[in-house]
Amino acid sequence: MTEEAKHKNKFRQSAKWKKFRQWLKKERKIDPITGSRLVARCQCHHCCMLDSEYENLNPDNFEMLNPTTHKVIHFLFETRDWRRALEEIKRILEKMERLN
Repeated sequence: MTEEAKHKNKFRQSAKWKKFRQWLKKERKIDPITGSRLVARCQCHHCCMLDSEYENLNPDNFEMLNPTTHKVIHFLFETRDWRRALEEIKRILEKMERLN
């Protein structure tokens, strides 16, 4: 594990982070992608993933996501061309909608 990863893990154990995460969960209540209620294991997603900004707790820099949604967001972001991938997802879902 890198030093930066250790630092992030330590920060996520802090009272400051835990308090912020709980507050944000109470404020947001809904997964913005699925529209479903946030579950107990919801995750506080850092939209800015720069190491230098990791401890910046500006609520505008975060999204509260359910676990599967969080995985999907990271998966898409890490693809070479996430915009094209989203267009293809839309095409496939529209096809499924038509056929079902």
